[in-house]
Formats: sequence, structure tokens, C-alpha cells
Amino acid sequence: MSTDYTSNQQIIEAAHKSLDQEIWDFIGGGTESETTLRRNRLALDQIALRPRMLRDVSDIDTGGTLLGHDLTIPAILAPMGNMKKMHPAGAVEAARAAAKFGTVQVISSTSQTDPEEGASAEETNKFYQFYIQGDDEWVFDMLRRIKGCGYKAFSFCVDSAVMAPSANVKLGRWIAPKHRTNPDRINQDKLTWDRLERYRDAAGLPLLVKGLTTAEDAEIAVARGVDAIWVSNHGGRTLDHGRGTIECLPEIAAVAKGKCEIVFDGGILRGTDIAKALALGADTVAIGKLQAWALGAGGAETLQRSLEILAAEFRMTMAYLGVTKIQDLTPAYTAAATAVGPAHEMSAFPGLADNRLT
Repeated sequence: MSTDYTSNQQIIEAAHKSLDQEIWDFIGGGTESETTLRRNRLALDQIALRPRMLRDVSDIDTGGTLLGHDLTIPAILAPMGNMKKMHPAGAVEAARAAAKFGTVQVISSTSQTDPEEGASAEETNKFYQFYIQGDDEWVFDMLRRIKGCGYKAFSFCVDSAVMAPSANVKLGRWIAPKHRTNPDRINQDKLTWDRLERYRDAAGLPLLVKGLTTAEDAEIAVARGVDAIWVSNHGGRTLDHGRGTIECLPEIAAVAKGKCEIVFDGGILRGTDIAKALALGADTVAIGKLQAWALGAGGAETLQRSLEILAAEFRMTMAYLGVTKIQDLTPAYTAAATAVGPAHEMSAFPGLADNRLT
């Protein structure tokens, strides 16, 4: 039973037993040397927390919002590809967990779920992310479909101009789905700020720009009037030897905080990770790998349980830090530290730190 899980480590171990090797490798893998993937975790581990004592923490509010939508904790379900290989119902199954837990679900066009199927799932606030695979009219048609289905916002993933092979592709353990390309069409490699702004204006929906990691791009995003900057390096799946996303967050917050909302992803696996991201400027975090592992371990019920465990960890972290509202988390609650062990996609869990379950 999903309620029997007391830690996300148990859920990961169950997922390893349930999932086919190819999708297991896809979930945990990164591009080329996997340096960026490992730096996501390493950078989080190199931040210590600075607690304050003798404060009344008997009434803690963990709730957050994203673009006006209430969240049980400031964490949403990230868009993911190949979700029907994680669970037969894919993103529709994840929608069940999002609705019961109380969070926003972002559905990817690579999730194997089209906008209409995703929108007809459980009643929960949904955003849609899609990759450009056609000309302007194709994009405008997609935007009409997204708005017509009732999605509350849309996102473009801008760090994927070209397809990057993962380490698992090179090992022969994963065959990536084919990406449609046509020199006469506007594909991801032709997406620019001007096109982005034109699509945003045509959609009439809030826009999240996913994949920014520099202050320079954040300044442009603010000037262009985007609704949310999504700090992300695609989980280490695109540029190899990039920075960990938590290292990028402070410079983006310095130019964008208060001007647009900031979403963060990259290695979020524990409640302490959420606290660190919020302290350094994020408004909300996005959950990727945990979402995938939980779906593989037991579908919506297990994903809901995984989120409940994460929420309990986050609440406990807030109590230990001496804060009662997420708005109170600031850089003053963090400090530079030395990581205590090797960094990889599962090293946040003591029983898996020396065993990647390959």
C-alpha cells in the first residue's frame, strides 16, 4: 500500500523493481558525462542551513502560490517526457495525485499526452509546455487548443534548441523518441525572444520561460514582460558541464525577484532542498525525478504519498529554521558548506548514496 511508505527512498527502491531498465535509465540519466546532472545535486549539498532559535513555530503555513494558484507547498509537478513508460496512464495518472495533494501540474507535449487528454483529467490547475514542431500557424493552432482546453498558462522550454544525447543513449540502454525536424518549419532551433513574445501575445495566457540560468537572460525576460522565469538546466539533460541550478538562482533573483515569479528545478529531492531554493529567491520549485519514480512505483497514490512525505520534511525544516511562512525564508538562513559525499541523482538518500541502483 502507498500509505505504508515512510520515506521517498523506499519509493525509489520500489520504482527500481517495477520499471523497465530503459525508462529507469532515462529518468536518472543526464547528457554526456553527466557533469551538469551531478552538479545540480552537488550545488545543493554545498549549501548549509542556519537555524534561528527560541521562536514560536507552533503554527506553520507551508502554503504557496504560482501565478495566483494555491499550492499545498511551493512545489509543482514538472513537465516530463515519456510518462506512459512510467505508468500506463502517464500524465493523466499524475493529474490524480496533483488534484488530491493540491498543486499545479505542468504537462509536456513529450509526455505522450495531447492537450485535450491532459485537460480532461482530474480537476486541478494545469499548465501546458510544448516544443515547436511546425510553422507559425502550427504554433498558433497549438495555443488555441491549449487555451480552449482550459489550461491556465503555457511554457516554452528554451534550453533545448537541439537534441542532446544522454549518457544512457551512448551506452545503448535508451533509444530516444524521434524529434520531427523540417528545414521549412520553425523548430526549437529557430525560437527567439521576438517569436516568444509574439506567441505570448497571441495566446493571451501567462507565459513561463523554462531553461534560463543567467542574469543576462533574466533581464531580457523581465523586459519582455514574461510572467515567470523558470530556472532550469533540464535536469542536466542538455548542456554538459553547466552549473548546478541553485548556483544560478541568486543572480537571477537579483534582477527578477518581485518583477516576475521565479520557478526553480534541478535536483529537488528533500524538504531541505525546497527551503534552500526559496531562501535563495525561488517562489516555487518543480518536481521531476521524484514524480517519475513515484509513478513507476505505484501510480497516483504513491505520487501523492511522495508529495506528502516531501511536505512533512519541508514543514519540519521550516520549524527547525524558526520560520512560519515561506516568505520569511531569505539568504540569511543559508551558508556555504562542504559536501559530505559523492553527488548523483540519488545521493540525497543515505541508503542510496553509494549505490545508484544501475
